[in-house]
Amino acid sequence: MQRMHDPTPPWDPSAVMEVEAATVQDARHGAVWRWRGRLRTAPPEALATAQAALARHGMTALLRTAPGGRAILLAAPTPPLPRRCWRLAAALALLTVLSVGGSGWLLYLRWDAALIHAAAILAILGVHEAGHLWAARRSGIDLGGPYAIPFPLPPFGTLGAVCTLRTLPRDRAALLRMAAAGPLAGAALALPLLVIGLRLSAVLPCPTDREIIQEGTALLYAALKIGLFGRPLPSDGMDVMLHPLAFAAWLGLLLTALNLLPIAHLDGRHLATALLGERGSVVVAAIGSGILLAGGVMVWPGWAVWGVIGAIVRMPVLPADALTPPPPRLALLAALTLLLGAALLPPLPLVVRIPSC
Repeated sequence: MQRMHDPTPPWDPSAVMEVEAATVQDARHGAVWRWRGRLRTAPPEALATAQAALARHGMTALLRTAPGGRAILLAAPTPPLPRRCWRLAAALALLTVLSVGGSGWLLYLRWDAALIHAAAILAILGVHEAGHLWAARRSGIDLGGPYAIPFPLPPFGTLGAVCTLRTLPRDRAALLRMAAAGPLAGAALALPLLVIGLRLSAVLPCPTDREIIQEGTALLYAALKIGLFGRPLPSDGMDVMLHPLAFAAWLGLLLTALNLLPIAHLDGRHLATALLGERGSVVVAAIGSGILLAGGVMVWPGWAVWGVIGAIVRMPVLPADALTPPPPRLALLAALTLLLGAALLPPLPLVVRIPSC
C-alpha cells in the first residue's frame, strides 16, 4: 500500500529529474521512494548521481520505465548481500556428479558408456556456468553459486544449475553479456562434441523389436546429420544409432535450448529484457508461455510444464538502469543467441518408442 508517511525524502532528485509525482511505500528493508518524471540528463549519468547521493543514506538508486517517455527513479534501502553458501554448492555439485553418473548407468548398463555420458554432460554444464561467472565478473556483477540441481533419473541426471544475483547488473548491456555468455560457452563445447560423437555413431536399420529413446531433430541437428551422412535421418527405415558421446552432447544442447526460452528467469528471458526492456520482456514472456501451453496440448506434454512456469514467474530480472538499451553490436549478439536457441530446440524432444523411420 502506498502512502506519504514521511514528508522528508532522503534526497532531492530535482537535479536529475523534472519530478511530476512522488510516493513512498513500505518494503522489506525499509521505505522506498518513487519519483516519476522526465530525466534532465542521460540515464547512466542520472543513475550515477543518484547512487552517489543516496549511498550516504544507506540507499541505492534504480531506474525503471514509465509511460509517455518518462522515467521512474527509485530510492531503496541497500539490502544486505546474500550469504555465499560454498558448502551447499559443493554438496549439490557432488550429488549432481553422482546423479549424472547413475543416470548414465541406468541408460546404458555399461560403466564405460556411463562415464562418457557423465563426463560430457558435466563438462558442457560446467563450461556454461563458467561462462556466466566470467561475464559477470567482467561486468561487475557479483554472483552466488553456481548451485547444481541433481535429478537422478535418465537421461539427464541433472536439471542444470542456477546462480544467484548478489548485486544487480549495472545496465541492460551487463545483463545481456552475463545471460549470453553461458549458453554460448556451453554450445561452443557441445557442438564439436556432437560432431565427434556422430562420427563415432553408425547408421543402421531402425530397431523394430524393442523400445528405444528417440531423440528429437532440431534445425541445426538436422543440418549436421545431412552434412555428415549425406541425407536426412531418420529416413527409409534407417537412422543414426548415437554413440554415448553424441547423445550426451545432444542432451547438453537440448538443455541449452531450454535455457534460452524467453520465460521466467531463464537466460532467454534475460536476453529479451536486455533487448526490449521491461515492458517488451513481459509481453514476450506472456506470448512465449502461451505458445508453450498450446504446444503442451498439441505436441508434447512437457511444454505445458514450461508454459506454467512462465505464467507463474512473470516479472523479469531488471538491472539498476533498465532504461539504457544495449549498443547495437550487443543487441545483435543477443538476437543471434536467441536464434541459436530456436535452431537447437526440437518440437518433440524425446520419446520412448519403437520407431517407424
